[in-house]
Amino acid sequence: MQSPENWIYFPPPRRRGLLFCLVGLVLALGVVVYLLASAVSQQPGLPVILMLLGAFLVALPLPYVLYRSYALLQSGYWPALGVALH
Repeated sequence: MQSPENWIYFPPPRRRGLLFCLVGLVLALGVVVYLLASAVSQQPGLPVILMLLGAFLVALPLPYVLYRSYALLQSGYWPALGVALH
């Protein structure tokens, strides 16, 4: 194996993936904030419970989307020159 000085960095295309993740994140955060604000302004009852449950369900995938965005930003390929891949 060659030393790291002979490696070349190839960044993957990120624009579409980051755009998808960020749009999903902004939309989900908007829905969560709206549902929580609506639940706080309502009288106690079934609608409040449903709004809180909806906010929880929409917020559930947010850490996954954040992780995917971070992983996409940190990704890259460092192939060594002159190494045959089988």
